[in-house]
Amino acid sequence: MNISWTLISDVSENVSCVGEGLGNAPASLEIIALKSDQTVERSYYNGFGAGCVSGNGFDVSNSHGGAFLSTVSYAVPVLGEKLRLRPFYSGATVRVEGAGLLTQMYLVQSEATGGDSEKEIEVKRSLDSAGSIFDYALFSGASIVK
Repeated sequence: MNISWTLISDVSENVSCVGEGLGNAPASLEIIALKSDQTVERSYYNGFGAGCVSGNGFDVSNSHGGAFLSTVSYAVPVLGEKLRLRPFYSGATVRVEGAGLLTQMYLVQSEATGGDSEKEIEVKRSLDSAGSIFDYALFSGASIVK
């Protein structure tokens, strides 16, 4: 599958690279894969050309060459593996393309006309998933000093 992120045309996503941790780094991507044997594999990719994000040990992404800044090809060896994609450092639009992908969201569009009135509605509904309540939690068996 191909995963692309960070819309080039959106200045809130394609931010200047002023400094890591200051909200001025383009999004990096975390891929968490739950394998069929119930093991977890994590992969991390810096945004393409994100020279200000260094020393974090992430892999380098490729240039998308289109509407997105970054892209990576991720091999899913077993159909039915569960993946979670999460951009961080900055917000980002994420697009996933590949063969055999399961439904992730329903889109319902409806238009109606009656007399002098016209109505149009669009509803997007994602599938149920676990909450991200622990995305930014820190646990310690002893004490934590700031």
